[in-house]
Amino acid sequence: MSTLDLIFPITVAFDVAALAACVIAPIIAVTSLIRSGWQRARATIAYLGYACCAVLATSFALHFAIDGGEIFMMFVFWFVPFSVAATVAILVTLAIDSSRGLWILAVATILLCLVQGLAEFSPGGIGGGVAVLLLAAYFAYAIVVLVVSVQRRSEWSSWSRGAA
Repeated sequence: MSTLDLIFPITVAFDVAALAACVIAPIIAVTSLIRSGWQRARATIAYLGYACCAVLATSFALHFAIDGGEIFMMFVFWFVPFSVAATVAILVTLAIDSSRGLWILAVATILLCLVQGLAEFSPGGIGGGVAVLLLAAYFAYAIVVLVVSVQRRSEWSSWSRGAA
């Protein structure tokens, strides 16, 4: 049994999680908006957007690790939902303008996009050291989103705000 055989089920699980996040996050965001109003729901909406971006980035990175450069033929399936979620999250972050956690996630998202763009246009394409750095950037992004979201749970969780 090879390492790829062990990673493949994890990759499929992250694909399902990414699909679920892209479908469920807007539903939760709209529900939060209806129940709490714009002022209270906007942090939840932004954190949900960054969470979707993190799951999509991890899913793509796992496929990139397994399939190599061939996965870039399917890049649009990650890029489109990532772009929508990142745009919504960054716009809401700009609207809030006071949350340090959201600004960290906005900067991390922009840096990930810049790293991807630089990798795309690097001499020799995405391979070797550039591929390893790109994978590290994707996984680091997911870890940053997880850590910041857990640390700032009181900002985005509507049930903790409702109890306070």
